[in-house]
Amino acid sequence: MRTTACYRQQWIKCNKMSASEIFEDFPILLDSGMIEQDFEVLHSTSSNKLYEKWRGTASKLIHWCPKVAPQALKNLIAGEEEEDLEIDELNEEQKNNIAFGVLPLLFPGRRKGKGADTQPGKPS
Repeated sequence: MRTTACYRQQWIKCNKMSASEIFEDFPILLDSGMIEQDFEVLHSTSSNKLYEKWRGTASKLIHWCPKVAPQALKNLIAGEEEEDLEIDELNEEQKNNIAFGVLPLLFPGRRKGKGADTQPGKPS
């Protein structure tokens, strides 16, 4: 899969795809460690910075999300195993997973052409 990381990157950039479209076309990226592997291949000098800063970044994303896409955050929290959790009751792994899940909602990308939508939290 390492040899196809550059191909996937170029293909995704050229086709300007949403996160859901990317995972539909490249389901292998949902396998454990695949996104990290592609990131390491494509950005080898910066790959550890993702892990070094993620804890603080994840916390900020989770606290910023209610202002931008409140229903999306509620849906992600509801998807956790325990019901009726509040943000402050989440464990570290849950916070990391939810923060990763809100990224495409907070930063939807720049789709061009008819039907382009740039409103955070709104499905494209």
